[in-house]
Amino acid sequence: MNRNENIIEDQMVVVANSIDDIDYDRRCFWKMSDEVYRDADGMRHSALTKLFPPNTPLDFKFNMDMKRAPTPAMELGTAIHLAVFQPDEFENRVAVDPDINKRTNAGKEEYAKFCEENLGKVIISKKELDDCYYMRDAIYRHPVGNMLGAKKGDAEISGFFKWHDTPCKFRADYLVRSKRVIFDLKTTLSGSERSFQRSVLDYNYHTAALFYMHGASQVTNEPYSDFIWIGLEKFAPYKIWLWQPERKWLEMAEGMVYRAIMTYEKCMKERHWPGPSTNVETLFAPAWMGRD
Repeated sequence: MNRNENIIEDQMVVVANSIDDIDYDRRCFWKMSDEVYRDADGMRHSALTKLFPPNTPLDFKFNMDMKRAPTPAMELGTAIHLAVFQPDEFENRVAVDPDINKRTNAGKEEYAKFCEENLGKVIISKKELDDCYYMRDAIYRHPVGNMLGAKKGDAEISGFFKWHDTPCKFRADYLVRSKRVIFDLKTTLSGSERSFQRSVLDYNYHTAALFYMHGASQVTNEPYSDFIWIGLEKFAPYKIWLWQPERKWLEMAEGMVYRAIMTYEKCMKERHWPGPSTNVETLFAPAWMGRD
C-alpha cells in the first residue's frame, strides 16, 4: 500500500499498515499496529523519561541502544489494554501459556512449537487471562464503560508532532475528539488519592499527560486540556477511580519535559552523552534528620 492508498475513516483519522504509509507532516491521527508505531520515527514519552533526573544522558543513550524483550508485567499490561479497548482483537493477539513441563526434551519441543505458532502474540498465564476478563468486565460495568461501548472515541490512536525541534510521537489509550479529552488506563494496587499521587510521581504519569495533550493539540490545532486517568485496581473487587491532574501537575511536567528535550537536542548536536558529574559533590543529609 502506498501513501495515497491509505484508508481514510474521516478527515482526521488515517490507517497506516506500514511505516511507508506515514506522512509525518500530515495533521491527522493514525490507526496503526503496535509494531508500526514502534518502528515509526519520533521520540516516545517513555524514552524521554530516561532524561529526567536522576537519570543522565548516558542512561538515555544506553536505553536507546538496548533492544529489550517485553517483561511479563508489560505483556500483561498490553493484554489488559487489548481486552478493554480492542476486545475484537484480543483473542487474535493474546495466547495462553500452556501447562507444559519445560524441563523435559519433549516439553521443550512442544513449547518451542507453541511459541512458533504464536509468534508476535502476547503470552500470558491462565490466571492472567482470567484477570484480564475480570478487569475488562469491571470497566464495562462502570459508567466509563458506557462511553467505550458506544464507541464515542478512538482507541489506541497515534499522533506525530514536534516539541521544539524534536520529532515526537504518542499513542493514546482512548481519545474523544468531539470533547477533546484523552483517557489513559492505569492498572494499580490502589487507586485511592494518596496512592495514585505516589504513582504519578514514580511513573511520570503527569509528564505523559502533558506530552499527549500537547501532541493532540498540535495535530488538530485545537486545545486539548482535559486528561483523565482510569485507575483500575488489579484485585477484586476491581475498583475504578477517575482522576484528572490539577494545573500544578502539568506546570511541573512542562518544565521537566522542556529540560529533557533541550538536553536531548544538545547531546544530539554535540554527539556526547555524559553521565554523572565528574566533580566531587557534597552529600547532604535528608531533611528528616534535621540540620543541627
